[in-house]
Amino acid sequence: MSMPSVAKKVALAAGLAVFRVVAAGPVDVDSWNSAYDPAVLTTSAIAEGKARILVVRHDKGPGGWQLYDGADPSARAPAVLLKSRALELEPALAQVTDLPVGWIATRSGPAASWVRMKR
Repeated sequence: MSMPSVAKKVALAAGLAVFRVVAAGPVDVDSWNSAYDPAVLTTSAIAEGKARILVVRHDKGPGGWQLYDGADPSARAPAVLLKSRALELEPALAQVTDLPVGWIATRSGPAASWVRMKR
């Protein structure tokens, strides 16, 4: 299959997905388990398993879940990671998947407890 035909199929699938979302009415994209927002924003170091998740940020809307290792994320290569893969890499993340929108959870190290705070 040529690359243009693959791109056309992906674009068609994306268009159908958008149509389904619009046709279905309001959609909850803020929940960790939302099928409409299956990924998180993170850094390539976390996505590749080279860094541990020490900061979880939950903003409103698609891409609102963000996972960082405590270093300045603007100086790191960004990555998109499936939520299911994030849980495989960091099982303790399950402890904060109920974090409300507008909150952040941090911990000092992989064995430390999460501390939640409203931003």
